[in-house]
Amino acid sequence: SHAWTLEPKEKYDWVQPDITEGEDGDAVNFTVEPNMESDDLTATFIFKTVGDASCELTVVSKAYVYTLELGSEAEKTFEKEGGNLTVTALTSIPAEYLDVTIPEEAKGWIEYTANNPGDNSVDFFFTIKANTTYENRETFISIGCEDLVEPVFVKVKQKQTDILSIDKKEIVLGLEGGTFEIPVTSNIEYTYELPSGITSNGKTGNIEKFTATAVSSRTEYNIVFKPVSSSVPSVTVKVTLKTSALID
Repeated sequence: SHAWTLEPKEKYDWVQPDITEGEDGDAVNFTVEPNMESDDLTATFIFKTVGDASCELTVVSKAYVYTLELGSEAEKTFEKEGGNLTVTALTSIPAEYLDVTIPEEAKGWIEYTANNPGDNSVDFFFTIKANTTYENRETFISIGCEDLVEPVFVKVKQKQTDILSIDKKEIVLGLEGGTFEIPVTSNIEYTYELPSGITSNGKTGNIEKFTATAVSSRTEYNIVFKPVSSSVPSVTVKVTLKTSALID
């Protein structure tokens, strides 16, 4: 008979001894599987001799330490033309277990294309499509692993397509002058230059209001609408005062 035997206190699927019986002086080697859980695992084995003597051996497998943090910028702004975005996650979690979430309302302009796992990091690649709308847009991309770590977020902003447009580029009044309005379609800050003889009456909504002073003969003015910082072109509106009988 053997000098001792070894039995697990319970059934364990993550740790196994290489022998379960032996003689005095024999060594027992345990094979321990990686613990990918968020809690420690504990196993108890009991050594018994032929008599009543026994002792317990406890094997502890420490919980896997999951980490996730951003290794790249937390906010990125794109021009209206769009471009490519790379998000780097510094993490101990394999890439296949990480979830990338793009909000439904942003899936039309942000596309997740691929990832590239590295040594304790993963690069995620996205395509930002051109913004043909007249509004700035922004959203958050999240990367995480449910129940293991808190997700990380990247704010993505994209500039609008600027517009400064005026459909009515010619105003005709009689020599007596008077008030007139110019509807302006714009999503940018703009200014305008007024010639002598025309004054501003303010703005209501997108309607610029003006008054032209009376003149004695045909007179032509140009009102130039200029963007403050955008690259869109200026728009010129021609204002003509002439004899009422000649007004079309």
